Amino acid sequence: MIYIKYTKDYKEVFKNNSNLPNWIKKIVFKVKAIFGKFFIKKISNGELILLPCTSQTVKRNLLNFFKVYNIKTICISKEIERCNFFEKSNINILNGKWLYKYLILNYIKYIANLQELNSHELEISFLINKVSELDIDNIEETAKMVRCVNVVTNSINRINHLSEKLYKENGIILNITNNFKKSLTKSNIIINIDFQEEEINKFVIPRRATIINIGKNVNINFKGFDGINVLDYSVVIPNKYLSDELNCDSFRKEILYESYLYKNTSPKNILNQIKKDNISIENLIGQKGIIRKTEFAK
Repeated sequence: MIYIKYTKDYKEVFKNNSNLPNWIKKIVFKVKAIFGKFFIKKISNGELILLPCTSQTVKRNLLNFFKVYNIKTICISKEIERCNFFEKSNINILNGKWLYKYLILNYIKYIANLQELNSHELEISFLINKVSELDIDNIEETAKMVRCVNVVTNSINRINHLSEKLYKENGIILNITNNFKKSLTKSNIIINIDFQEEEINKFVIPRRATIINIGKNVNINFKGFDGINVLDYSVVIPNKYLSDELNCDSFRKEILYESYLYKNTSPKNILNQIKKDNISIENLIGQKGIIRKTEFAK
C-alpha cells in the first residue's frame, strides 16, 4: 500500500541512523520542496511518501510516479484529504467506504445497544440494485440475528437462493420485494446499499428509522421523517495497526485499517479478519457531526 502525508519536519524524512549533518538535511529538504519532489520511505505495509509541499508541481510529479509504477490505490493523511489534493485524478483514494460495507453487523449491534434493544427485536431492510457476494453474506448473517429482514431489489433471482437456504436450514423467512412504496414502513434500520437519492425518497419511511448509507450519501426529503441519516463512521482498531512508522494520528483510523484489509480476497475472509480483530464502532456520523445517544432515543 502507498501512504501519503505532508510534513514540515525535515527530520521525519531521514532515517534515525543517518550520518548527514542537520544543515545538509535542511538543504536537501528545501531543494526537494522548491522543485516539487518528494521522499519515499519503506515501511512494513508498503511505502510512505512524504511531501515537503503541496504544490501543483509535486502533484504532477506524484501522478507521473503513479503512472510509471502502475499504482492504482493510495491511502492519504487527513491533511491531504482536507485540501482535495487529488481532486479530479483517476487514482483510487481509500476513504473508508470500502470497509463501511463490511461493518453492517457492527452498526446494527451498536444502534441496538444505544437504543437499549436486543437485536432480535429489530426489523432491518436492505435496499439493493446490484447484489454482490458480500451483500448475500451480510443479509444472511443479519437474518440470523434480528427479528425480520426485508430486501428491496429488482434482482430478486439473485436473492431467491439465499431465501430458500435460510428457510431450509434455519426456518428464517426472508421478505424479498420490488415494491418500492410501503416495504419499509416497519423498519427500525434501513441499510441503503446503492439506491440513489431520488429512489429512496419514493419510499414511505418510518418517522424514527435509522438510515445507513453504504454507497453514496443521500439526503432524506420524505415529509415527516425525524430519524437518523448516517453518512459516516469511526472505529476502534487494535494497536497493531497503529504503526509508529506512519505517525498514525495523521490518518483516520478507519482508513488506516481499511488499507490493511484492502485485498483481492473473498468477502468471507475480510469478515473473518474483522471479527478476529474485534473491531467496534466508536461513533456514527451524520450531517451535523457525531450522532449522540439521545438522538437514537426510541
